Amino acid sequence: MSTDAHARRTALPPASAPDDDAVYQHALRARRRRTVYRISLGVAVPLALILLWEAAGALGVMDTRFIPRPSTVVAEMADGFVNGTLAAELAEHGAASLLRLAPGFLLGAFAGLVMGLLMGVFDAVKFGFGPVISATFPIPKVAIYPLLIVLFGIGDLSIVLAVAIGVFYMVCVNTMSGVVYSNPVYRDVATAFQIPKRIEYLKIVLPGALPSIMAGIRLGLGVSLIVLVATEFVGAQAGMGYYIWTSWQTLNITAMFSGLVVISLFGVLSTWLLDVIEVRLIPWSRL
Repeated sequence: MSTDAHARRTALPPASAPDDDAVYQHALRARRRRTVYRISLGVAVPLALILLWEAAGALGVMDTRFIPRPSTVVAEMADGFVNGTLAAELAEHGAASLLRLAPGFLLGAFAGLVMGLLMGVFDAVKFGFGPVISATFPIPKVAIYPLLIVLFGIGDLSIVLAVAIGVFYMVCVNTMSGVVYSNPVYRDVATAFQIPKRIEYLKIVLPGALPSIMAGIRLGLGVSLIVLVATEFVGAQAGMGYYIWTSWQTLNITAMFSGLVVISLFGVLSTWLLDVIEVRLIPWSRL
């Protein structure tokens, strides 16, 4: 190679590093595409299922006396809202259920979080309470409700405690798993640098367990709605479970489906709220 050619090659500018703004814009576009994709699927799949339900009713595949078509339910619900009777009933029973759901969910989530952290951090707590959790976890939480009635009587307190117990196990087990199986490399680094245990647990262990904790809270939310409605079937004189059950007993199918819609709205709005909280607590989970 000639000296001139070598000089020209060495004079070439080095490969430029990626522009930070370009990388940011690319990540932003990717996030927007993912958001559009998620929203599109979230709308398209339920809509397709509703259309399938409508078609099955129109073709006579389902008995519309007991499972009416969605268009019929929507039309009768609209009439009920216009008259004001249905809206008043749903507001009354929905408020009663919400006043039981909120304290039960918060109590169970808090207790499960504390116990899960203790079991994940301290072996003595895990080995002592682990068998108790394992033995009682498979018991259907609705089956505990009669015992709660014996202890606390029929009323809101028994329902709130039944909801709290159902949420407790979901949050406790997931929190413990998140702490135990958090990335050990980070903890090894903390040990090597002699970081105080308090700082290690607050800054390393707890943030590492947050995704698992949020998963437990999401599962607990679903369980709380199930336990709430099931206990209101038999232990309440107001609430969405009571409203759905009495509507079925009187064969008021439209009212029954209206109650199911309200329960679904509880779940959707609660899930949306958890999404907002998750983005604030663990923003890297959306990357």
